[in-house]
Amino acid sequence: MAGDRRDEGPVTHDTGEAARLLSKAGYPDGKGLPEITLLSPDNESIVRWVSSIRDDLKRAGLRIVVETMPFGAYVNRLTGDPSSGPGSDLAVLIWFADYPDPVMTLGELFRTGSSSNFSGYSNPEIDAMLDRAGAETDPARRQKLFLAVEKALLDDTAIITIYHQGDDLLVKPDVGGIVQSPMGDFMIPMELAFFRK
Repeated sequence: MAGDRRDEGPVTHDTGEAARLLSKAGYPDGKGLPEITLLSPDNESIVRWVSSIRDDLKRAGLRIVVETMPFGAYVNRLTGDPSSGPGSDLAVLIWFADYPDPVMTLGELFRTGSSSNFSGYSNPEIDAMLDRAGAETDPARRQKLFLAVEKALLDDTAIITIYHQGDDLLVKPDVGGIVQSPMGDFMIPMELAFFRK
């Protein structure tokens, strides 16, 4: 989200530890814990991911119900009623930034009151950190500040990142001018492409 984080390992996948923590919280084998709704758009590949997440959570002892719906209805449920918040316990969100800057992701998804803060997450300290990072003009200090925001969000478990898409691009030898975009294949400036003679 905010830069190269190779020093941070991935979140471990440990269903047994999840079950142990659930028991420690007073819900052995999930007993006494209400059913949890996991919301997903009805995109076939996303539904496969969601089914895998559901199965892992069930193995830990949680009762999970997946609810899928067309994307428009899904977004409406995510935004929820302003008085009651999001319309789901858990949701899978795929996010593409409009421009390559951490404020586009971190600020949009986690700032208190942001229209894209679908989880309703609110932390005044994070808001202040986002303000400082967004106002910083020195690129190195700015990146350091945004990495601190990201670490605080991960420590607070405001989000669990499970996947980062990488794009492969095949280009025929007779096509030139293709310039990869850090925003992904959909942002390649095709006006620069040409056929070689």
